[in-house]
Parts: sequence; C-alpha cells; structure tokens
Amino acid sequence: DYNDQSWTVTRSLNVGAEVRSAAIVGSTLVVSTAGKLYYGSAATHYESLDQMHSKERNAGWLLPIGENTFFFNDGYLYRGTVSGDELSFSVLIDRQPLDVQPTADGYLANFPTHEYYYTISADAGTATRVTTPLNIHHSQAPDGDGTMWTLSDDGLRRGDAVDGAFMPNSYHITTTPYYLTYNNSDKLLYLASTTDNAVLPSANN
Repeated sequence: DYNDQSWTVTRSLNVGAEVRSAAIVGSTLVVSTAGKLYYGSAATHYESLDQMHSKERNAGWLLPIGENTFFFNDGYLYRGTVSGDELSFSVLIDRQPLDVQPTADGYLANFPTHEYYYTISADAGTATRVTTPLNIHHSQAPDGDGTMWTLSDDGLRRGDAVDGAFMPNSYHITTTPYYLTYNNSDKLLYLASTTDNAVLPSANN
C-alpha cells in the first residue's frame, strides 16, 4: 500500500510475480502481470495473487476511468469493467497507444509514430481518430480550457499547427520534458527537463 499524501509505503508484499501495474477501480483492486489480470476487493488483505479472481490477459498499464471501469493495454487499447466477481473487457482502439491522458472532456490516446491520435469520450464508449503530422505528442490539461498542446522535435506548439513552434525564451530543453504546468494568472509556462541537474525554467506568454 502506498500513501500518496505522505509519499510513504505503508505495506509491502512479495506476490511472487512481476506486477506491471496496479490500480484501485472504485472498490476493486486490479493488478496486471504477464499473462493475467487479477482483481478483488480493495478492502481485502491478499497474501497471494492466487487468492484473487483472474482473467487471461497480457496487460501492461492500468488507468481507472470510473467507479467500475478502467483502460488497459494488451496490443490494443481495452475498456475493462468490473462488476462484483465478474470482469469483462472490450476493444476500444484496435492498436496500442503510447499513453492515454485525461482531458477536459474525455481522454486522449497518443500514437506519435503514426500520423494520428484518438480522442475518447468521457464515458470511454467511443474513440475518434484525428489526423496529425508524424512524430508529435499531444496533451491537454484535464482542468484546463480545452487547449491542445503538441510537442515535437521542433518544440512546443499550441494546437495542431505544423509551424510556429514555441520555445521558452533564452532556454532550450534538449530532452523530452517530463513535467509541464501553466500558471494562468501569471501567464507562465513551467517546464522541467530530464537532464542532469534539471532546472525548472519559466517562459512568458
């Protein structure tokens, strides 16, 4: 168990398997390993994954999206649903995205090595393909105004435009930024890089 307020581990357990991802989906604990998805009550203390229900799936990461629904990847992007002792799933996108992010009105699935990304409805019921230039990563703040930001080798841009790259004044990030946040009141964009001795620069407008 992990306390994300104090950043401390409150309980650990060796389950004898490589855990790829774990998530709390409503009142259910879901765990993905090589070959199986395990699930059971989040209130139960399990000494072994074998004490949980399981389904054959070679899932990677898990992303909760509702009280009983979650995304997971397994070559494709799936929508999983937990109902009591039952776990069901369906293909949402017939290919595997690099990542899935919450947005202001749903979710966004990135495919930067292809010329498209997908927008996903808030209930994860529909996915819509959007054409975009190659090698571009998209992002939209879930609590923002709906503005789409794109990141490519040329820099950071507002929207899907293929020109007019925006780079912070007097600062150049040579590796992929791992953190971006925008301060609306001060009109400042803060970025942190993955380089050694990373700093947190700011850029006006």
